[in-house]
Amino acid sequence: MHHDTDYIDRSQTGFLFILERIARSHPLIYIFSRFLAKKLNIFEKEFDGLSKIVFKNKANLLDVGASDGVSINFFNSKLNLGRVIAVEPTKDYANKLKKINIKNLKIFNFGLSNKNETKEVYVPEYNFLSYKIKLIPYIYYDKFHLEKVIKKNFFLCKSLKIVKIFLKLRKNINIKTRIDIIKLDVNGYEFEIIKSLHRIIKKDKPIIFVEELKKIYVINSYLKTLGYTCKFYNVNSKNIELFNFKKKKDVPLTFYFIPNKNNRFLIK
Repeated sequence: MHHDTDYIDRSQTGFLFILERIARSHPLIYIFSRFLAKKLNIFEKEFDGLSKIVFKNKANLLDVGASDGVSINFFNSKLNLGRVIAVEPTKDYANKLKKINIKNLKIFNFGLSNKNETKEVYVPEYNFLSYKIKLIPYIYYDKFHLEKVIKKNFFLCKSLKIVKIFLKLRKNINIKTRIDIIKLDVNGYEFEIIKSLHRIIKKDKPIIFVEELKKIYVINSYLKTLGYTCKFYNVNSKNIELFNFKKKKDVPLTFYFIPNKNNRFLIK
């Protein structure tokens, strides 16, 4: 999904940040950039830390907010994956996931929450010729916040409108296999999903990748009680390091929650 840049200082990201800003400046440029990212297997720099994690056996991935499969392709290129479970509530992207050439892929076409519900969400829509294109990675639960994000990101386009859609969310997901990795990217609903996955997290102790800034303190407190430590991939030192919660600048976009006790993987 997209990254929320309202809460971080990105002055150190230089050329890559400029490219990202250009890619997000207009819906058509963004769509083309995403197409290229999927074809060339390009993903966020902070996930390069995957190369530092070595699993003793095949790792099973639960990707919540799987979108169109960009993240799954990247994880598959970096790790020796076993089963891949994709959770994606939108029908369009769930259909795109079916076209991914990955063995043992199971798709759940609903979202997760701490309760069963139908959730009202908001998404930007761009009219191009006779097509109405919804920018699914920009789904937000907060309309006001989405308006701010659109204004900041799509500065070359003044014709985007916000439409309301409804997503089916479930409290429970029927997963019988052990989960080694959880990736969460759902634009602000991460904590509710973590609570819904409490049983799996407590039982399997997977590595959890969280792309969330606003509730990271709450998430950290919750996962700390389950035996986790918050870390991040330092793109400068190229190491996975302990995150300092007193840090105000250059806060990472992605947090690595590592179980304190494990016998399934090593970090180089």
